[in-house]
Amino acid sequence: MQTQPSTSSGRPIGFDLNCTDVTRQGIGIMAPDSQRQRPSRSEPCYRFPMLAPLLALAMMQNATPTLYTGATLFASCKAAIRLQDDFDRATGNDARLAAACSSYLMGMAETGDITKMFCMGTVTPATLTRVYVAYMEKNPTLMDQPRRNGAALALADSYPCPAK
Repeated sequence: MQTQPSTSSGRPIGFDLNCTDVTRQGIGIMAPDSQRQRPSRSEPCYRFPMLAPLLALAMMQNATPTLYTGATLFASCKAAIRLQDDFDRATGNDARLAAACSSYLMGMAETGDITKMFCMGTVTPATLTRVYVAYMEKNPTLMDQPRRNGAALALADSYPCPAK
């Protein structure tokens, strides 16, 4: 039977050690013993305090880009059209997706109208949704690009500003 390495107090070495035990063992990583402020015996010592946040960031990095593609906005907008065309057959998830589509396209439309990227006047979310879906069906290469690309191109194509 193997025994775990232990501190002078008999506790196993691990994350439950207090900093004075770690320093006594010569495992301290922050500063030499002469420069280290010694905490009280009851204060825990975590040798890798940034490990958990760094791991969380690393895991989020791979998931983030797929949330904002043209394909995800297209799927949301298709759900909005299902909801508009046949409310009785739509699911609860369709309502959530429709709201995401409408919100995004209306925000894009208002921003583009202000900056004169496109000129649309008064338009409903239902119309914007159908304009976007029709454009994306004709331009499937935009599905893997950021959603803003397809949305901006669809609105600029359908609502161009007059030449100055």
